[in-house]
Amino acid sequence: MTDKWDIDETESVFWFVPIGGYCLSKGMQRIFGFSYIKNFVYLDAQRHMQWCTLTEDLITVGNKSIEKLKDQQFRQIIIKGMDKVLNLINLKIKEYKHKDLKLLSLPELFKYTNYFQNKLKEGLSYGIFFEAFDFVIPEILQKAFSKLSPEEFLVITAITVPTFLNIEEKKLLEIALKQKKGLGVTSNLEQHYQSYKWVRSGHIGKKKLTIDYFKERMKHLNETEIRANLKYYSTIKTKKQGLSKKYCFNASQLGLLQLVDEISPCHDVRKETFVKTIYYHDDILEEIGRRLGYKLEDLQYFTLKEILPLKEGAKLDLEELKRRKKGLVYELDQGVEKIYSGDEAIARAEQELSFNYSQAKEIKGTPASLGFAQGKVRIIFAQKDFSKMMQGDILVTGMTRPEYMPIMKKAAAIITDEGGVTCHAAITARELNVPCIIGTRIATKVLKDGDLIEVDANKGIVKKLP
Repeated sequence: MTDKWDIDETESVFWFVPIGGYCLSKGMQRIFGFSYIKNFVYLDAQRHMQWCTLTEDLITVGNKSIEKLKDQQFRQIIIKGMDKVLNLINLKIKEYKHKDLKLLSLPELFKYTNYFQNKLKEGLSYGIFFEAFDFVIPEILQKAFSKLSPEEFLVITAITVPTFLNIEEKKLLEIALKQKKGLGVTSNLEQHYQSYKWVRSGHIGKKKLTIDYFKERMKHLNETEIRANLKYYSTIKTKKQGLSKKYCFNASQLGLLQLVDEISPCHDVRKETFVKTIYYHDDILEEIGRRLGYKLEDLQYFTLKEILPLKEGAKLDLEELKRRKKGLVYELDQGVEKIYSGDEAIARAEQELSFNYSQAKEIKGTPASLGFAQGKVRIIFAQKDFSKMMQGDILVTGMTRPEYMPIMKKAAAIITDEGGVTCHAAITARELNVPCIIGTRIATKVLKDGDLIEVDANKGIVKKLP
């Protein structure tokens, strides 16, 4: 076992990986004045991705980011920058929806893919600090607020604004309530579908949804639960104010709280930017593939730079495609990129990522939502594995994402390798009132499907049961 790499794992496509590499290096350097040094990404034959960041990078970049973001003026540059990118993406999507894809020329289609990739690059450059921020902020906050109880600590680190998933669910609930009253909702549901058909997309690429997906969800919406989740945010604001008065926080503590309050919602902005961009980029890429005789899943193995020559009549390198489907490595070292494929990629990954986790004696992480639970482990990295998650199982994953919401609602507890107090798992687990431990780093490596475990989310400890 080694602490060299911090590894986030999920099912994924490849095309946006070099975009992430750019953001880690040149993009962050341009905005923050510093950057990560190394990045190593391995995509295996099942499209299982291991996104590896140097632990020392996370510590260095995390601490530097926090110091930089303590400056309120700089913080506003980041917040406004991310909001601006998302607004521009929304405007481009609105324009795109009025286009007939069949009438667009090939150069026009490529122009759209270029636009969405550039906006993703810009948006992620503003928000690429979050992994490092989440890595170091828990310890800083715990030291600053050591007198607080675990319950109080989770209150002061909670976000105070609804996520885009909360908003989407509330809008769908409103349609469902109209339907119960016998009001016609066909046009409302169609509009909702058009507004949110991207909502299950993500690292795995475009996830095609139909209006039936939303119809089925409407049948199972819990009005009381949804309204309680939304009320949670206003309640948290009040509780935070109460704790501030109770403990008379000093200027340094208040500054940290303001930092968390203002920066945490950017997590959600980054996710929305990512998910929307993935969906519409791949929607266009699929049309390009249809015209040129390629499948979307094949084109997703190549960068935009690599597929641009196709519009001039070039052909996809099918031998390279075979190699990349077998294994693919993207390596970034001080701004220098390398891509390995096939046997060479597999060998490189084995060399870099061969760890022995058998000596791990316990699993510990950061409490994100308090409580206790016992249950069977379900290791999940991909949407194709969602079906194995049963009510009362314990979800163990690298990091939860918006598309994980259906299985998070089934979980007796949630455990992640990655994440900090402002991550998706932490935010959602608190809303659902589900015990959650984040940042274990090794849970998915040590635990196996079907293991019976005990989760003590008050102390951040996971134990195997006989």
